[in-house]
Amino acid sequence: MIHRLSLVGFLGILLQISFAQPSSAFQTEKAISKQIVVGTNVQVSRQRADQQHYEVQIAADPENPRHLLACSMRRANHPWHSVVAYLSFDAGASWNETLHVDEGYVSDPSCTYGSGGVAYIVTLATELPAVPDRVQVFRSTDAGKTWAKPVKLPFMDREYLTVDNTSGRYRGQVYLNGSGSISSIEPKAKRIGAVNLWRSSNFGVTFSGPTQLGVTQPNHIFEGMGNGVVLSDGTFVSINGDLNETQYDQSKPYKPIGHIVAVSSNDGGQTFSPAVKISDWYPDRGHKRTCSVIPVLAVDSSSGRFKDRLYAVWADLRFGRMAVVISHSSDKGKTWSLPRRVSDDIHRDYLPNASDDFNPTVAANSQGIVGVMWYDRRESFDNLGYWPRFSASLDGGKTFLPSVKVSEAPSSFKKPNLMSLSSLGSSIGDDGKLFFWVGMDFFHATGGDTSGLAASPDGVFHPLWVDNRTGVSQVWTAAVKVAPLAAQNLPRELQSLSNVTDRVKVFLGPAVYNRAKHMVTVEASLENTSKEQLRGIVRVQLLSLSSPLGKALVVNADNNLDQAGAIWDFTQQLENGVLNAGERSRPKRLEFYLTEMPEAARAYKAWLSIIQVQAQVFASVGTQTLKQKLDAHK
Repeated sequence: MIHRLSLVGFLGILLQISFAQPSSAFQTEKAISKQIVVGTNVQVSRQRADQQHYEVQIAADPENPRHLLACSMRRANHPWHSVVAYLSFDAGASWNETLHVDEGYVSDPSCTYGSGGVAYIVTLATELPAVPDRVQVFRSTDAGKTWAKPVKLPFMDREYLTVDNTSGRYRGQVYLNGSGSISSIEPKAKRIGAVNLWRSSNFGVTFSGPTQLGVTQPNHIFEGMGNGVVLSDGTFVSINGDLNETQYDQSKPYKPIGHIVAVSSNDGGQTFSPAVKISDWYPDRGHKRTCSVIPVLAVDSSSGRFKDRLYAVWADLRFGRMAVVISHSSDKGKTWSLPRRVSDDIHRDYLPNASDDFNPTVAANSQGIVGVMWYDRRESFDNLGYWPRFSASLDGGKTFLPSVKVSEAPSSFKKPNLMSLSSLGSSIGDDGKLFFWVGMDFFHATGGDTSGLAASPDGVFHPLWVDNRTGVSQVWTAAVKVAPLAAQNLPRELQSLSNVTDRVKVFLGPAVYNRAKHMVTVEASLENTSKEQLRGIVRVQLLSLSSPLGKALVVNADNNLDQAGAIWDFTQQLENGVLNAGERSRPKRLEFYLTEMPEAARAYKAWLSIIQVQAQVFASVGTQTLKQKLDAHK
C-alpha cells in the first residue's frame, strides 16, 4: 500500500515514501529500469502517411498473439473525418489497411475481437444529407481481412464494443455501449442522459436493446463515456463520468464536480444495476481544452491471484493540473480503492502553468501485470506536445514501476519543418462572401479523445498512439514486454523474512533539508496495521530513490549501500523485539544526500517533492518462510 505524507506544509512535500506490495521483490535500480522493454516503433498508418490520424484504439485476438486490429479517425484535405482499420498478422511488425468507412462524417471508432477469429469495428456516421445519424457495426469472420456490410443502429455518442470471451453462459455475446438519453415524463422537459447498452447473441448479426440507465439526480449528465469489460462470470461492467453541470465554475477548475462511476449488468445486458461511485471527479471542462476526459476500464482475465480485478484509469485536475490516476475493485465493481497516481512527474503538481498528463489507457495481460499508457507533457513547455509513456504494476495496481517512453519521437509543434494543418472552405453564399479557414483543430494537440493499449495472449503489451514526428499525425505502435520480479533476487539479509509491506504504515516526523550540506534528514516510524505480531528482525529495503533536484543517495543504510538495495534495520526500534498489532516503533533517522541541483530545478518557484522513495518491509511473522508466503499468494 502506498503511503504519502506531507512534511513541509504549504511548500509541498519534502520527502515521500511509497511502500511496494509483497509481490515486489528486490531489484537494483538498473534492473527495475530494464523491466519494461520497448521494441522498435512501427508506423501503423504508413499507407496513408500524408493524412492526419486521430483517436485510436487497438484490439488483440484472445486466441492468436499474432493478430492485432487497430482503428483510427482519419482526416484528409476536407473537414470531414472517416475511419480506417489496419490489420497485423505478425504481432504488430507490419500493418495493412483492410477497411475504410467514409460515408458521411465518420468518427469515434472502436474495435475488438471475439473467439474464432471474429473481429468487430463500430463507428458513428453523422451529417449525411437525407440519412439519419447512426451507429454502424462491421463484422469480419477472418480476423479482420474482409468485412461484411454494417449493421445500422440508432445514434448514440462515444460508443464501444465488448465481446464476452469467457466460458460462461453468455460466451460470444457482443455488447455495444454508448451515451444516450431517455425522454422525461414531464411535458416539455429536456431528455435525461443515459447509458445505452445493445447486445447481440448471434455474433453481431443483429442487436437487441437498448437497455438504459439514466442519471438519477437533477442537473447531472453522463459525460466521458468509457469502454466495457466482461468478468469471468459473464458480468458486464462499463465506466463513465457523472457530472453535475451546476457545480462547474471555470474560474475555480480544481474542485470535484462529479464522479467517475461503474455501471454493470449480470444478466447478459437485459438490466442494469445501480451505478457505483469509483471516485470524485475533477474534469477539464473548458479550462485548458487540450485534454480528453474519457476514463478507461480493464479487467484481469488471467487465472492468477488478481483474477477479475477491475482497473479504472482517468486523468483529472485533482493535483492542480491534469494527472493520471488509477482505482481498482476486487468485488466485481461494488467497491473501489482510493485513486492512486500513475503518472510519475509528481514534482510538477500545483506549479503555475504546469504541464498535463492525459489520454490514459489500461490493459491487464495474461500474467496479471497491469499496463498503463498516457500522453505525457513533462518535457513540453508549451503544454501542447507530448511523449507517450508506459508504466506497469506487478501487484494489482497498488504500485507502479518508473515510467518509460514508448515512442522514439515526441508529438511536437517545434521540431517538424513541415506540419499538416486542417482547412475548411465554402462557396459564395447568399451574403456574397467566400470563406475559408486554415489552422489547427483540437485533435492536433491531443491525438483525439482516446489512445490504445491491448495485451496479446503471450503477455506482450501493444500500445497505440498518435504523434507528428513526420509533420503529419500518424498512428504508431511498439511491442512492450514487462518482466515479472523474481523472488530469488532477494539479498541474503531478507531471504529468511516475510514481506509484510501490506501490514505496516510509515509515519514521518520532522524533515529538514540542509542546503549547505545537500542533506535531507527525516525521522521514520513503522506502525503494525495487521492483527499479527511483527517480531525479531524488521528491515526496510529501498527499491528506488529519486529527486527532481538532482541525484539522490542514501547516507546511513545499515548495509552501506547508497541506492536501490539499501536496507535500514528497524529491529532496535522495536520494544523488546516485538511490534504488536496497532503499535508504532520508535523513530529511526533516515539520511539522504543530494548532488548539485541543475539550473532547471533551481528555477522552480516551489519545491513540491525533494526526495521520492519506494521501499518494502520485511519481518519475522510466525514460522512462515518468504517462499511459503509467496506460495500462499499464488
